[in-house]
Amino acid sequence: MSAKQLGRTLAYDVLPGDICKVNQVAYNQARASDEKGQKHRSRGLTRDTRATVMQALDGRTMLMLEKAKNRGVFSNMYGTISTGKEANVYRGTTFFSDLKLYGSELFTRNCLSKEDLVVIDEIEKSANLNYINRAIKVFKTSVLTFKDRSKYVEGEFRFRRGYLKSKNPRKMVTQWCEKEFRNLRRIVISGLRCPIPIYIKKHIFVMSYIGDGSNLENISKDVEKYDGEIKQDINNNTENAAPRLKDVPISLGRKSWVRLYIEIIGIMYIMFNECHLIHGDMSEYNTLFYKGHAYVIDVSQSMEHDHPLGLEFLKRDCVNVTLFFNKVLQSRKNQDNSVSLDNLNESDVDDEISILNDLFSTLNIYST
Repeated sequence: MSAKQLGRTLAYDVLPGDICKVNQVAYNQARASDEKGQKHRSRGLTRDTRATVMQALDGRTMLMLEKAKNRGVFSNMYGTISTGKEANVYRGTTFFSDLKLYGSELFTRNCLSKEDLVVIDEIEKSANLNYINRAIKVFKTSVLTFKDRSKYVEGEFRFRRGYLKSKNPRKMVTQWCEKEFRNLRRIVISGLRCPIPIYIKKHIFVMSYIGDGSNLENISKDVEKYDGEIKQDINNNTENAAPRLKDVPISLGRKSWVRLYIEIIGIMYIMFNECHLIHGDMSEYNTLFYKGHAYVIDVSQSMEHDHPLGLEFLKRDCVNVTLFFNKVLQSRKNQDNSVSLDNLNESDVDDEISILNDLFSTLNIYST
């Protein structure tokens, strides 16, 4: 709008065709005021763009998910697998015909010399399915649960820049997501059982899915926007996902429980000596049970083995794991007179040593 046009709009007693001039200074002030009032619209800070679904899916996150879908990372996104205070995990699938760069048949043993790791879990192929399952983890950006996480990265060389210097906790979410991605790569390369990292973008993290993949119900069409809010009808369809260790029934055999205990101790040993990592939160809540084995999850807080507080976190992990299994075996003792971890006899120890040898011979599932 020019000064001449503005003058016509401000003149009340001017007939059409008459000339009305506005001082250039007044015109510039009016124009600057109008631009200042419109500036916030381009910042993405309105209620429309910041509204979230379950504190995780806002407009920007949905756009990043759509771009990842277009790149072939996954084909469809389904209901929630789990929800937590830091992130939500959703189920996704991709079809074999859609596989391009992501999901290529590269084994981790071929990637030992580089950080870039693009692999898939071959369980779906062995099950003769026409799709591959994905787990899509979206870290929450609307809650400030990351402001007290400095103790997990303080003194760590990989995150020596930026993390502690950032005063905005929301900016830490991206680095926390990257931390879990890089930790999982180390664990996968060592051959331990865990979700395989596939794709990362800011606070979105795609990995392989642990569990069976039937009864999928697409809910993408249920996402709608109204009255400045984003709402989604999500069915918590988790009956086919691998259960956490705390949800495994106690009726599982005593030998299976002891086998799991020894396997988790072996996992922590290999993480410390080969991955140079300490889990930091190893418990029945962060371990999945699938096909008779333990799978490590939630390693975003895992730290280097030379962390100043690393040994304290390692001791806490050992105590938490031992207390859980001792509690389970004590419960089974009341059912079938089995033993606890405190009173194993020599024959039990011999049995567990043989189990341990078998486990370490098969623990590296990606070795050729």
